[in-house]
Amino acid sequence: MRVYPQYSFLLFLFLFGCSNSSKKTYSDIPVIDISAEYPRRSFYIQDIADVEYVPLETRDDVLFDKAGQIVYVSDERIVACNPNLGDVFVYGRDGKILFRFNRRGQSGKEYVHISQIVYDEKNREIYIYSSPSRFLVFSEGGEYKRSLQIIPDTDFILYNFDDETLFAYDRFGTDGGEQYSTQPYLFLSKKDGSTVSSLDRTLPVRYSNYLKTTVIRDGKELDAVMVIQLNGENWHDGKDFVIADLSSDTVFQFTRDKKLSPLIIRTPSVHNENPMIFFAPIVKGDKFIFLAKSVVDLASMKKGGQPVGINRNLLYHFLNKEVYEASIVNRDYPANIKFPPRGVDIGKNMAAALIPAHEIVYFLERGEIKGALLPTAQKLEAEDNPVLMIMKFK
Repeated sequence: MRVYPQYSFLLFLFLFGCSNSSKKTYSDIPVIDISAEYPRRSFYIQDIADVEYVPLETRDDVLFDKAGQIVYVSDERIVACNPNLGDVFVYGRDGKILFRFNRRGQSGKEYVHISQIVYDEKNREIYIYSSPSRFLVFSEGGEYKRSLQIIPDTDFILYNFDDETLFAYDRFGTDGGEQYSTQPYLFLSKKDGSTVSSLDRTLPVRYSNYLKTTVIRDGKELDAVMVIQLNGENWHDGKDFVIADLSSDTVFQFTRDKKLSPLIIRTPSVHNENPMIFFAPIVKGDKFIFLAKSVVDLASMKKGGQPVGINRNLLYHFLNKEVYEASIVNRDYPANIKFPPRGVDIGKNMAAALIPAHEIVYFLERGEIKGALLPTAQKLEAEDNPVLMIMKFK
């Protein structure tokens, strides 16, 4: 999991009382006009999901910081990491630590830092992005097993796919580079990183999340970069995936039998807009999908002004086909829910997020913690590791 800026979300009650009997089909693909203004709605997470809180064990050798990331949640395992320190944590489902390791170093069997982690629960293996074109594979306990030599000059994000392969997405321009792949989706061998096959999905024109322009400052023309800070491009949807790209007008559902189906389409196209409007899926349930949109006005920036930089969170409801500018709040905890940048490898119709212990303690002292979070909050100290919030959508 890469570490990227996070978007905050909120929630209330309102539109989720629809019948479960209706099923989403791809014969009627929804189209969203992302340039339009939509009514604002807030929703409590408890009205659309069953919420569980799991405090992650704190020990002297098991410590998060602000960069701590949750990677994987199942009925047996919770996997997290501290990218700043190079720590990897494997917890039981009750939040008690099972394994902890740190293999940061300069040898061929160590990593310099953690940019991404993939967990394979069946094989009990952990894949760690070490350096460009190289992933290291460890056991749960941190024993080095092998290295994967990936295609040179790529910037892959990897996902666990099946017993033999990893699903790989080649990002474009995370370092401002000029090169990109028109076929960014590949399947790689878990044994050595070699390419097994590719997904038949071609993107002839791609936009970097680094948009280059020039600005006028004190009468001088200077080079400048506008960074598009959107969550999520591709992420686990249970055993399936949601696939997106800044350059694509369509978000797809991708299944384990390698079927690609349109999930939602945007209009107007990303390729003919000024200002440019980007969007990305963030969280998906059986009844809805959350989308983040970002508006960028490079013409204004070039003239010395500020880019529009408007960020909005949209919710599309599959059953009643309505769109809202949505916000999600926790009834038990008076702060925004912060979903991980690329989601968490978790079960279908579920999501997970971390709540910092110091924030919970702060609100507890103000008498603002309630509901299912209260018993956990009463046992916390401000320096403890965060609490994992698991949401199973109704």
